Amino acid sequence: MEIVVICVKNWSKYQSYKDRRPPWIRFHRTILDDFTFQSMTAEARAFLPMLWLLACEHEDPVSGLIPYSYEEIEFRLRMRKGSVTSLIQELQAADFIECIESVTNPLQNRIETVPPETETETETETEAEGISDAGASPRRPAIPYEEIVNLYHELLPKNPRIHSLTTKRKAQIRARWLYGSLPDLDTWAQYFKFVSESNFLTGMVMPRDGRKPFVANLEWLTNETNFTNVAEKKYHG
Repeated sequence: MEIVVICVKNWSKYQSYKDRRPPWIRFHRTILDDFTFQSMTAEARAFLPMLWLLACEHEDPVSGLIPYSYEEIEFRLRMRKGSVTSLIQELQAADFIECIESVTNPLQNRIETVPPETETETETETEAEGISDAGASPRRPAIPYEEIVNLYHELLPKNPRIHSLTTKRKAQIRARWLYGSLPDLDTWAQYFKFVSESNFLTGMVMPRDGRKPFVANLEWLTNETNFTNVAEKKYHG
């Protein structure tokens, strides 16, 4: 069964409350004049707010994550089998969502809430995120989240501190580790060192309008689109 981690972009725009899990979303009338939204197919326009409702169910109210399989989404939304894939692709192309990860789990996509006593701490942490490592190499080492954060703090001392490894942050780190170009700590160190050489990403470029300078945080740096732009030297002019 295919497991996906879908992240709603600009999630806070569609929330009525930022600190709890409300049973509703915000759907402002300005969407009527949103060219990108109105340019999508009718099916995609109807599908998007349903995804927002699914995002309301996540245990982290600010994550915007939808860690369900395509089959689960089709069942929850009473959609025909196989109809989700093309809609997800359309919404991703329109930049309303980001597919952080997609893996195959042949056994299950729901993890037991009470792990065996012999289970390792890393395995328990991964299962708590609702994401399975099945389909990845069984010899692949556990993802060293804390070590990656320590490298970020060490090599980017002037960038925002990380006080909590949220579900979204772990998911983005995980995606870059497993499916991006940062498969080990050495490449993470090289990436953060490369970021440190950018005046823009480290807050050394003052905006002309008097606003505070932009400083990239870990969540921004591990976002798929931002990571690609950094790697392509778009902020090292």
